[in-house]
Amino acid sequence: MRPESCGHSSDAHDSNHLCQEEGPFILEWIAYHQMLGITDFLFYSNDCTDGTDALLDGLAQQGHVVHLPNSAEGRNYQMEAL
Repeated sequence: MRPESCGHSSDAHDSNHLCQEEGPFILEWIAYHQMLGITDFLFYSNDCTDGTDALLDGLAQQGHVVHLPNSAEGRNYQMEAL
């Protein structure tokens, strides 16, 4: 994700992540990385059953993150996210 595509200056710092079943930790994780200066977050969620995807959808609707569901469907998660 380029800073220009998110409406941020070239000083923006991006973070891209694959996640599954991370719901209880996502908010704390985002807050910590914001304190470190990360400004843009892109999450790929992998077939979550704990509500992680719903939480990321809510955060995306509010503009805090970009969330792209990445259902496995017999594929390799990491390779599909790339």
